[in-house]
Amino acid sequence: MDILTDSHPVSRLEIVETGRRRRWSDAEKLRIVEASFSGPRLASETARRHRLSNQQLFAWRRTYREGCLGEAGGLVPAVIVAERPTTRSARAVAGSSS
Repeated sequence: MDILTDSHPVSRLEIVETGRRRRWSDAEKLRIVEASFSGPRLASETARRHRLSNQQLFAWRRTYREGCLGEAGGLVPAVIVAERPTTRSARAVAGSSS
């Protein structure tokens, strides 16, 4: 027996919108990171101004230092090339006739 059991059925349920995940373009990330490097101790202030967590800004800064900010997420275009048939018999014939 649970004392906290509510015997009243729910007649209305309200869903509160908590916001959506923001998507930052590479140009915006680059601008924000460069602003955070513009002076001493500006990282936290820059993060607050742009409503970022410090951890997010520091991750972008690390990516910037590695030279990977703005690059595609590890995707590389692939080209499928048909395998050339080996002509082992042609090489064997050429080698035996010399």
